[in-house]
Amino acid sequence: MDSSVSIGNTVIHWYQQSESNTWKWIMYYTSSSKSNTASEFQDRFSGDKNEEENSCTLTIAPLEVSDSATYYCAYWSAHTA
Repeated sequence: MDSSVSIGNTVIHWYQQSESNTWKWIMYYTSSSKSNTASEFQDRFSGDKNEEENSCTLTIAPLEVSDSATYYCAYWSAHTA
């Protein structure tokens, strides 16, 4: 993640791009512990963000061969007008 951006007030989304170039939304989460995970990922995928280290993490456990893909995180400000 760009170190010039503070993740403190952001919404983090995770996406999976398969080897066949299919995109799937996995989850989102905020610093206020609000989250939502797509049903097919709920059992083994979890996300976390560490505001002190300005980092976000996607954890897959247990890892399966079918998880072979590229994973992307996207973020934006959670501030509202």
